[in-house]
Amino acid sequence: SAEVESIIDILTDWRFTITGTKGWPSAQVTIGGVATNELDPATMESKLVPGLYFAGEIIDVAGRCGGFNLQWAWSSGFLAGKNAAGLQ
Repeated sequence: SAEVESIIDILTDWRFTITGTKGWPSAQVTIGGVATNELDPATMESKLVPGLYFAGEIIDVAGRCGGFNLQWAWSSGFLAGKNAAGLQ
């Protein structure tokens, strides 16, 4: 219907003007870090420097709020630690 199309248009073309932030004390995540394409996803080992492993927020991954970033830190840390210790 025309009403549904109008709602879709409004939601998909919704523009926001960012006027500021609450600063670092209120930040949830930051962006940047080691590029994921430079890591072996099965081990978290650097493709550029063998024997060097990365985990958590040092990697350029940012999940939505709600525990996703914590889970990423735990899971990538488990993989990196296990493989760095030679416990594959």
